[in-house]
Amino acid sequence: MQNLNTATPLTVPTHDSNLFDRADALAKMTFELNLRAVCGHADRLERDVRKLVVCTEQDKEFRYDNEKRMVEMMREIQSVRTQMARATHSQVDIKSGFERQQQEMAEIIDGFRREMVDLRGFIDSVSSQLDQFSSPDDIDKDIQVPPASSRGMETRAMRRACKQADTQPPDQQSTAAVKPKSRIQEAINSTRRWNRDHKVTSLPDSHFTANYLKKQSQRDPDMAVLLQRSLQKRIRLRAARTSRRTLPQPRNLEELCRDVVWQDVIDMVQDVLVANGERSARLLG
Repeated sequence: MQNLNTATPLTVPTHDSNLFDRADALAKMTFELNLRAVCGHADRLERDVRKLVVCTEQDKEFRYDNEKRMVEMMREIQSVRTQMARATHSQVDIKSGFERQQQEMAEIIDGFRREMVDLRGFIDSVSSQLDQFSSPDDIDKDIQVPPASSRGMETRAMRRACKQADTQPPDQQSTAAVKPKSRIQEAINSTRRWNRDHKVTSLPDSHFTANYLKKQSQRDPDMAVLLQRSLQKRIRLRAARTSRRTLPQPRNLEELCRDVVWQDVIDMVQDVLVANGERSARLLG
């Protein structure tokens, strides 16, 4: 089992020194856009005031009561135009600047999403490693004190078993020591991680599935054999049912995965390791 302390540390996004500059540029663009909207409203208001002046040209009483207010409105309109002229004279291209800010914001969001994917993978990895530890009850059951009469007695079979254990490769020893249910749970967790990777991969399903099975073979050879046989059986049955043809025996993983879609792997794991987990545990045991 891998040491949890040696897990690869997660990368943390570094602080962007230009963040305040970006915020300032965005605030300026927002102000300028709002100023454009106010300027448009001022233009419409000016047209309405001019129409009102024409319509009330002969109405002296109305002009006497509202002349001052109309003059103030025209001054406000002129003030808005002056501010707009200053902003237009000092600004850079608003559209290109806004699009640039949108692009940079999208890059930041993508960076956080990648960090979240890495974090989920790290959590799943730690969780799967913790699942391989035996519970206190299991440890008590596994540790059995031999009877006093048998202590100190070592048969030829016991010596041969110890010798075989010493010569067995470390990875096979660790696989054999892990209980079948823990191995099944580890395979399920591994498939979940591969399923997340499948959502963003550009590889075809046949190539991606072959890589998945190769990784399972490195992690747990017996489990990989079970998964490969179950997947082959599923593909052969589907071919016989849909096209009434018998697929030839595959010579390698590439031929096995040639007609596979990733959903076949998901359905196979659901059937073999989840729905029929007890049967698979007996086969692995």
